[in-house]
Amino acid sequence: MTLFLSFVLSGFFFLIYYSASNPGFEQGQGLFIIFGVAEIFQHLFLFLSALPALSVGKQINFTDKAGKLVRYFGGPVAFTILSILIIIKADWFDELLLLLIPNFTFLILHILFYIKLPKEFSE
Repeated sequence: MTLFLSFVLSGFFFLIYYSASNPGFEQGQGLFIIFGVAEIFQHLFLFLSALPALSVGKQINFTDKAGKLVRYFGGPVAFTILSILIIIKADWFDELLLLLIPNFTFLILHILFYIKLPKEFSE
């Protein structure tokens, strides 16, 4: 659910940016296509990095809260930090800054779903 909602919200934010900036038909269309492809790959990597969150609900993993947080948030946070470091070192920082939208929408939704975990999983 997090992946789907994050994908839709990120696409919506990219669409708003594309509509607002629209510097020209060819350049704007190319930018939109690049963002679309980048969003698909970023969500794929975020999904793969969030797979350890599936083990949070198992009875064996209830022992420590810190381990549960690391399994739930470790991968997406590490991927976001890696993305931030890559974008900071890039020459065209302004355009690449928009590529953090999928990361932050995924993390925000991931946090919201963690807060809404059923009580039997969170205790």
